[in-house]
Amino acid sequence: MSKKDLIEPRVREDLVIIDHQGREDVFLRERSDRLADLVEKIGDLPEATDLELDRTALRAAAIYHDAGWAIQCRQGIVTRAEILVRATTDAQRELAVALLESRLSDVLEPSSLQAAVEILRQTNRRDTAIVEAHILSDAVNLDEMGPLLLWVLVRRHALEGKGVQAALESWNARKEYGYWRARIENFHFEPVRQLAKERLACVEQYMAQLSVHNQGTDFGGSRFPGPPPEEPD
Repeated sequence: MSKKDLIEPRVREDLVIIDHQGREDVFLRERSDRLADLVEKIGDLPEATDLELDRTALRAAAIYHDAGWAIQCRQGIVTRAEILVRATTDAQRELAVALLESRLSDVLEPSSLQAAVEILRQTNRRDTAIVEAHILSDAVNLDEMGPLLLWVLVRRHALEGKGVQAALESWNARKEYGYWRARIENFHFEPVRQLAKERLACVEQYMAQLSVHNQGTDFGGSRFPGPPPEEPD
């Protein structure tokens, strides 16, 4: 049996949240899959192919990057609505480290297991020399820059009982204080930074249209000139 076959059922058990009605919430599980895919693609970039990467450790760290959210949700510290609406914290990464160590110690080689732990711990540190941490950091940031962000907004505001206007206000507030510019500057690999800009542009277009449709300002004008004048008798 391959390592992937051994890991897959454990990851599903660890990251799929069961709600109070017994329904599966796969939000974290899907994010885990995306990060694992992204780190492999970034690792294949020309800028990274000459680097000595522990790809097994990198993939494991990507898979368990957000596992702390699942642990805290089951402990009642955060609600399902709060999962991933903020950046994953160092405390949550430490929870993920402990879970990764306990779940994959019999699957990964000791060196890869320890490397995965260090990648997780240093992903959010700009001064780290661990290249795999740079790759995972870029994967996490890229995943949060494009249209996938809309799903997070919808999920959060819908579960909180808020509407479209709340999502628009949240988006506009982040733009006003330069949140997205700062995120763009944090990328380590230039091709990933450029892709992030393209993804962010897609969201900007969508949010602009969402604002127009929410206010109905696209109604009227030459597109809707009104009824024709009545013919004289």
